[in-house]
Amino acid sequence: MTKRLRLIRDARGHPSWTATLVVPAFTALTAKFLAGGFTFPLVGAMPMISGMDYATAAAALLATWVYRDSKDKEYDLKALPPGPAGGSP
Repeated sequence: MTKRLRLIRDARGHPSWTATLVVPAFTALTAKFLAGGFTFPLVGAMPMISGMDYATAAAALLATWVYRDSKDKEYDLKALPPGPAGGSP
């Protein structure tokens, strides 16, 4: 019996691979940033991450999510019938 991976849903309620991959990566990045400079018993001292490095990495992660979401909305708009509500003329 195989189990299917439960995908995180996007704002429109559709399952999203992008959100499923970006959310844990962003959470790990934020945890690493917050843990920087502390010494832990099993892993030792965590090296610090500068604010600029954190901001650059976070922007790169979130940019993929925003880009993908904008492309999905673009395709959704093409499926609408033409008229004042949207869609292609």
